[in-house]
Amino acid sequence: MSANDDSVRVVKWLSEDRTPVKSGTPICVLETSKAIHEIESPTDGFLRILVDAGRVVTTGDTIAVIAASVNESIPTPAPKAGIESAVPPTHSMRSITAKAEIVARSLGVDLSRISGTETITEEKVRALAGRLETRVAGKVVRLLIFGGGRGAVQVLNIVRRIPHIVPCAILDDNQALKGEQLMEVPIVGAIGDFEALMARGSFDEAIVSISANSDVRKEIFDKASGRGVKFANIIHPNTEVGVNVKLGTGNVILGSSRLAEESTIGDNNFISAYVNIEHHAVVGSHVTFGPGVFLSGSVTVGDGVKFGTSIGVEPGVRIGAHARIGSGLAVVSDVPTHGVLKTRIPTLRSRSNEA
Repeated sequence: MSANDDSVRVVKWLSEDRTPVKSGTPICVLETSKAIHEIESPTDGFLRILVDAGRVVTTGDTIAVIAASVNESIPTPAPKAGIESAVPPTHSMRSITAKAEIVARSLGVDLSRISGTETITEEKVRALAGRLETRVAGKVVRLLIFGGGRGAVQVLNIVRRIPHIVPCAILDDNQALKGEQLMEVPIVGAIGDFEALMARGSFDEAIVSISANSDVRKEIFDKASGRGVKFANIIHPNTEVGVNVKLGTGNVILGSSRLAEESTIGDNNFISAYVNIEHHAVVGSHVTFGPGVFLSGSVTVGDGVKFGTSIGVEPGVRIGAHARIGSGLAVVSDVPTHGVLKTRIPTLRSRSNEA
């Protein structure tokens, strides 16, 4: 079950009360706010049902017991106040195979990030894990962060939600920061010091946290990757990812963003919160997005583009490499390479100046 669900609905029981069941046998179907789950018996025994089908219970409540014998005495749980007895079913809920749920738990995959309406299978879970998660077999990933400014705070906020990634050090060219800590992570030197850290085996993968300057992002990424540094994707767990999304490496994606089906995202992009990249859109590399940028379907964005905040781009528009798009704009036609779209700010006059 998701940690965000306070209650679940018992849809139906797949075995009768007091009947024998085997370990791994599906015994009931539960419905959460996001999916329908098939629950298996954890052991051999006799199913003793404590909650009728159609009831809504609090997450963590006991709904059944697998007893050692058919006549074993089972205590009846006391009813809890505030829980409705029934919730109407919804056809928008998705089903998930038991194997997919087990694999998702083992890989740390949030099933709500798998879009669509079809049944969630083991193959879909493994595909999402392969696209979005950076894992080192048998150990955590030690992450090196390039840049110790505000972008690093955003990266660390995400990393704290990903158990298998542990930030180990930060590099920043501001020498005044050396020896300091950011959110308990030490700032150990300048950007160029990554080669010494790499030679000592001090980190496994890296990420560029700098969000304001796409040229600097590219310079760091190209130099480090050229020296053999492996880059991670740091993606907030509540990011929605559609089917057949193609994602490069070194991307930072903040919370509540959406990568729609069949979209393509290159390397080393910084995608702020509430960014929507629609179906069949193509985003190059080293692109920075302010919050609330909406790319419609089949939009193409070249390398090194910088978006401001609250921007809408019409379907099929092509934005050339290194373009600059000002905040608050609606982009309805193509933008050339190195093109600049500025936001017009109206002049305000006070009434005292009016004749």
